[in-house]
Amino acid sequence: TIGDENNTPASRPTVSPTDQPVEGSEYWFIKRFNVVSKTRRNEKVKSYAKFKLKTTKNNVVENAIIELNYASEAEENDCYFDCSRLTLDHDGTQIGQLGNCGPDCTSGIIADINGVKHPEFYLWDQLYWENHVSYSYDKGPLNVQGANKNMFNRCYNKCFNNQDQTSSQTSRSCTTNAKGKCFISIPAFHPDDVSSVKLNLKNIDVVDSELMYDDMLNQRNSDNCPLFTDDCPSVIIDHNDL
Repeated sequence: TIGDENNTPASRPTVSPTDQPVEGSEYWFIKRFNVVSKTRRNEKVKSYAKFKLKTTKNNVVENAIIELNYASEAEENDCYFDCSRLTLDHDGTQIGQLGNCGPDCTSGIIADINGVKHPEFYLWDQLYWENHVSYSYDKGPLNVQGANKNMFNRCYNKCFNNQDQTSSQTSRSCTTNAKGKCFISIPAFHPDDVSSVKLNLKNIDVVDSELMYDDMLNQRNSDNCPLFTDDCPSVIIDHNDL
């Protein structure tokens, strides 16, 4: 295990001045790490973090539980509506407003954060519908402010995708197979809503081995820094640079 329940790193093993294992000793490390990202038809980016663990004697590290933190940085992701007053309909393609009662009707409708009541209101991916008239998100009575004007994405992420308005951190895990490999699926985000995702290694529990972990042997990044060490603790997925 490289950390405890409080995320306190374990002591690093003794290594030689060249950052190589002491002769005759065997350590395990992250032999390979990479992120594969794909843009879906809805323009959201889906990413997978892939790991491969090995030892300094080229043995496979099987049944290791890898836990990864990911934090999404939201940009102007505020939803103008109370989440408790919205419904997700038609297989997630439409967000409706509770209390819709027909054209020109605002009886029972709760105002948005700007104090405006919207009659017969629906949000879709590319446009919104109010009082039986459709508008693009840069026009009409909704008056969306900010660079990211897509209110469907903003409300979906906040109300139905468990994404906070600012930054949120969550962890996911995987268990290495007989080849020492596993991958962790990162939720899909739209680049207009979440520009980047930061990955941090929370814990690796090598349950079937008493060997020590040497993070200085981990795969190195383009700056020749071992990944997930004190000097390079994070990996950034830039959704606007794919």
